[in-house]
Amino acid sequence: MSLSMQLAGISRQWQANVRLRIAVGLAGLLVGLWLLLVFRDWRDALAEGYRTRSEYMQRLRSLAAQPEWLRRAQAAERMRKGLDATIASAPSLGLAQAEVQSWARERAAALGGQVQIAGAPPAEVEAGGGLWRIPVTLSGAAAPQQVVQLMQTVETSPTLAVIQEASLLNRENRTFSMTVVFHYRIGARP
Repeated sequence: MSLSMQLAGISRQWQANVRLRIAVGLAGLLVGLWLLLVFRDWRDALAEGYRTRSEYMQRLRSLAAQPEWLRRAQAAERMRKGLDATIASAPSLGLAQAEVQSWARERAAALGGQVQIAGAPPAEVEAGGGLWRIPVTLSGAAAPQQVVQLMQTVETSPTLAVIQEASLLNRENRTFSMTVVFHYRIGARP
């Protein structure tokens, strides 16, 4: 059976069957109404998106017109540059770890002979950024005044060092534990 014969048969059925024409007409009407609703929803979503973006843009313009934002941005930039200046740099991660271990040994010697040093694995702060966190833990027995002096040494360090965790037990043996995290920019020239 060829295509022209099939089309001729369909055409005869279409002309002979009124219910078929009505059903196809109703189906077409329903599809048309559905498309109309879809386009209306799409138009409403576009209008809502435009209204939201316009309001956001207006808020940004009103904020940009306020002069204190420029001062705040300049102050934030100065603070960022100051913080960047305190980050130590080393040509390699191994040298940075050696510097941290050397610092820890000096502090342990100043506290006395009963202080242990435990280095933890370094971790990159941002992937590919070259900024690394190098933690070291000092623990052992020391007088509370010595531990406070150690904390002050970390706080007044010219390079960026943060006390991540500290504990002090002021009992008979006076034990303490302090984890200090140093930040290093690896690969940069010191």
